[in-house]
Amino acid sequence: MKQIIFIFLIVPFLGVSQVEKTSELFKTLSKNDSLIFNASFKTCNLKELGTLINDDFEFYHDKAGLMVGKETFIENTKNGLCKSPYKLRRELKKESLEVFAMHDNKGNLYAAIQKGVHSFYENDKKGSVAKFTHLWVLKDGAWLLKRVLSYDHRDPPIEINKTEMIISVNVLRNYAGEYQAPKTGKLMVAVKNNSLSIYNDKMQMKVFPESETDFFSKEKPLVFQFIKDKKGKVLKMVVFENGAAVEEAEKIN
Repeated sequence: MKQIIFIFLIVPFLGVSQVEKTSELFKTLSKNDSLIFNASFKTCNLKELGTLINDDFEFYHDKAGLMVGKETFIENTKNGLCKSPYKLRRELKKESLEVFAMHDNKGNLYAAIQKGVHSFYENDKKGSVAKFTHLWVLKDGAWLLKRVLSYDHRDPPIEINKTEMIISVNVLRNYAGEYQAPKTGKLMVAVKNNSLSIYNDKMQMKVFPESETDFFSKEKPLVFQFIKDKKGKVLKMVVFENGAAVEEAEKIN
């Protein structure tokens, strides 16, 4: 029993280790990663794709769910990516790539974990950005992809070409309160840490002043413009997306 406990204690420290980017293992799995995405997105070379996938392959996706089996994966690639009307592209963030070697309790290399971040494009338009974790297994001298975790998919960061200015807290307080919008429903505007936050039960967004009345988001292409009457009373908030007005929220409190 003591020997078993010792093994469980010592294996986590000996079993997994990050490898240098100059190592053969890193280079091999980096090449395999490239081959898989080239075969899936560029060439649709399903025969080559099959040589890189383990039979009991499993693909876990945080938006599309679970896909089980090598043949299922290849069939989905054939009927999905390969038949897409769009020009699809995957771009790896090279500096994010990491590889961790996995050894058994005798020191033999039997698997490796590969992690990184990549972006996807449709007709050269940047789509989602996501993280991935791959489990590769060494089988008869060849590295085969056994498990894929694809997660944390999000919209790409937008490019902000706006200059943030400093607004006094007293001015910001004029905008605080409750607003009612036809499509969005109830919105709250609050002053937090000398800045404005706009939120409801579904979202919360910090906005930054471009002028005394116009505030922009650094997360989405949105601008919030506060409309006042001649006496300076705030009447409503107009929401612009990509320069077009998409919503008006009346200040009700």
